[in-house]
Amino acid sequence: MGVVLSAYDPQLDRKVAVKMLKAAGVESQDTEAARARLVREAQALARLAHPNVVSVFDVGTVDDQVFIAMEYVPGRTLSGWLKERPRRWHEVVALICAAGHGLAAAHRAHLIHRDFKPDNVLVGQDERPRVTDFGLVGREGPIGAPLSTPAQEEIAQPHFSSLQLPITSSGTVLGTPAYMAPEQFHGGQTVDARADQFAFAVVLWEALYGQRPFGGTSYFALRKNVLAGELIPPPAEAQVPEGLHALLSRALSVEPDQRYGELDELLRGLTARLEPQPALQRRRVYAVAAAAAVLAAGVAAAGVTLALRPDPRCKGSERLLQGVWDADRRAAMKRAYSAYPDGETSFERTAGALDDYARRWAVSRDDTCAATRVRGDQPESVMSLKMECLDLRLHELQYLTTLLAAADQKLVERGVDAATGLSSVRSCADATSLTQEVPLPEESKAREAIRQLKEDLTEVNALRGAGRYKLALEKVTAAVEHARSLGYPPVEAEALLVQGYLLDKTGDNGRAADALRLAVLAADAGRSDRLRARAAIEAVFALALHQDYARAEEWASQAQAVLDRKVGDAEEQGDLLVNVATLHSREGQDAVAAAELERARQLLTSELGHDDPRTLNAAGNLAYVYQKLGRLDEALALLQETTTSARRRLGPDHPLLVPRLYATALVQLQRHDYGSAHRSIDEVLRIARKHMGEQNVQVANALEIKATIFQEELHYQDALATYRQALAIQEKVLRPGDQLFSYSYDGIGQSLLGLGHPEQAHPMLEKALAIRGTNPEDLADTHFALARTLWQLGKQKAAALRYADQAMGEYRRAGKAERAAGVEGWLAKRK
Repeated sequence: MGVVLSAYDPQLDRKVAVKMLKAAGVESQDTEAARARLVREAQALARLAHPNVVSVFDVGTVDDQVFIAMEYVPGRTLSGWLKERPRRWHEVVALICAAGHGLAAAHRAHLIHRDFKPDNVLVGQDERPRVTDFGLVGREGPIGAPLSTPAQEEIAQPHFSSLQLPITSSGTVLGTPAYMAPEQFHGGQTVDARADQFAFAVVLWEALYGQRPFGGTSYFALRKNVLAGELIPPPAEAQVPEGLHALLSRALSVEPDQRYGELDELLRGLTARLEPQPALQRRRVYAVAAAAAVLAAGVAAAGVTLALRPDPRCKGSERLLQGVWDADRRAAMKRAYSAYPDGETSFERTAGALDDYARRWAVSRDDTCAATRVRGDQPESVMSLKMECLDLRLHELQYLTTLLAAADQKLVERGVDAATGLSSVRSCADATSLTQEVPLPEESKAREAIRQLKEDLTEVNALRGAGRYKLALEKVTAAVEHARSLGYPPVEAEALLVQGYLLDKTGDNGRAADALRLAVLAADAGRSDRLRARAAIEAVFALALHQDYARAEEWASQAQAVLDRKVGDAEEQGDLLVNVATLHSREGQDAVAAAELERARQLLTSELGHDDPRTLNAAGNLAYVYQKLGRLDEALALLQETTTSARRRLGPDHPLLVPRLYATALVQLQRHDYGSAHRSIDEVLRIARKHMGEQNVQVANALEIKATIFQEELHYQDALATYRQALAIQEKVLRPGDQLFSYSYDGIGQSLLGLGHPEQAHPMLEKALAIRGTNPEDLADTHFALARTLWQLGKQKAAALRYADQAMGEYRRAGKAERAAGVEGWLAKRK
């Protein structure tokens, strides 16, 4: 239905692909339908931001022809990738599952592809697959609805969404028959995302076994076999793990309800098979891969070629982990951890994360070698850059395991986050980013100085992950000065980026923004989009906290421009959305922030998984914004979900669960679910006391919340006793005059007022007001309590009314209309 041209975008200096409708020889009605399909394809793709989906930049018309400008992907189709050479089964599964993640992202946006096949998957030179050709995409629903095509001028209207149009004429079958689900053979039957799941399973089956799962030399024969569920047994010589056959067979069920509930479920099952199994360490099983012959209709069998065994020249990278992460280092770390509460649980989870990182590092290093020395896929110069990157990752791992082998309690608590926060191994495979930066100087002494500085920065990153911010900041400040003296912009940009991040972490947001601005300039000089985007993303957050909202918006625009040029980095896009949401929430635009966080959470979950710290951070921020918007049920569900994820990742009693449980109790309190709120805050107290002892600010804060729950239940005596318990702890751990005292003073005063002792309440409320700070809701609480106290005492009634007026205005400024109305009602009875 279209022709794809390569083109050049002069504004953003990039090569793009332009898809245009073929007009010649097409009847009028068909032309209009094809135009509608192209617009529909553009709108569908523009909704997605995923590294495994081709990105759309623009859509428009020229001389009555619709065009779509989209990402140019140098490389080949999945069919071509499979034909290049024999592939091991895990290579095939890994690459096709990556494409599946792009397809699953479309499903989460309520879009279905309806024509997923090998020729609609592009594999770039970076070996990253992208799903394309969403021309048959649609919302879930019947595919046989009558044709209804809008006039061309309607398509151009900004309010118009062609995703709402039924593109197919009545009874028409969409898709390529060889990959179609049974329900697609029935024109008019409802088709949903499970049809794409079926097509995905056909593609993977064909790639693994060298033949498609259903036979038939004609359309009608194929249709009969698909509708009957007549699977062809895999060839006897195919040495593919049996578990894969079982997974795919379920996805190929005739009835959609018998398939997986969603594609993600199938993908999780497939990727689990990629993990090394003990039996496979003794006897490796190699995949069978076939040249996948893709036809527009009909079925053709492909030949089978057995993969060769791995070349010994590029094996054994795990030996380099000796002294870095080996049995001795593991034993030393276990001894250090055993001295602290729940040390064994924390050790197991941290060691598991380190095992995973080390395994991925060794696999990546072996494959980087094989790509040049065995397969001939990449030049020696690119291998050298990737190996240098992997060497730095190994140094960072060694530095962190050295820290963990002598861990104190704080590092034991942060160990899992430190391990998962190690610099990405996957980024070392990004040939584009590695090769676009300014080359290293030729002079060997300068190159060695740069290499040493890069090692220093990996140590800073390990310290940052370990929570040693002060030492990390001292080390990176020296690194910035050293980097400037070397005159190599990429390493200067990296040092400034880390410095900006650490300044932000230590609360110096103004200096952080300055360092990040310099990082962007150095990244520009060093031609590093990777560092430029990262620095701009971090600057958005720093400036938002610094309340410099205009500059934060400008940095957000610059970061987005770089990501648009880079295309497909879902992690960085997710991080940008989280930081922009922080900006908008602080500006009072919580509804906008919620939408941004919802999209960020979707991207990060798809790319990193539910349990990754960055995903959990986005979800936690979203729960907070939902709470501010009064969407309490959604906030509570999200908090409970993320708490479960955090328990799974960290252990059942980890201290980092405390903030999530604390937030959960607050939401439950707002929902007037006092029993649940008590249970949540009691769990906070149990965990905090176990890890931090009784004399701790976190214990005092939790006691204040428990006392507040008692107040809401009108159990004033229990509330008073609990507030006094919190105050006793604060007096031991806080400096005199600390603002945190105000909450206990206010709580004690309000409890005494509830017990009918206004004369005792008055001095406590005055003490609270003196150190209350500027938060309007906190001020309103104390002002209204003072108004009621003075009124009950029968003196200073004019002052009581003034306090109530102040409280009403403060509640309104805080967005608490219901509470403001309550004060207004109180005033109306007394004026």
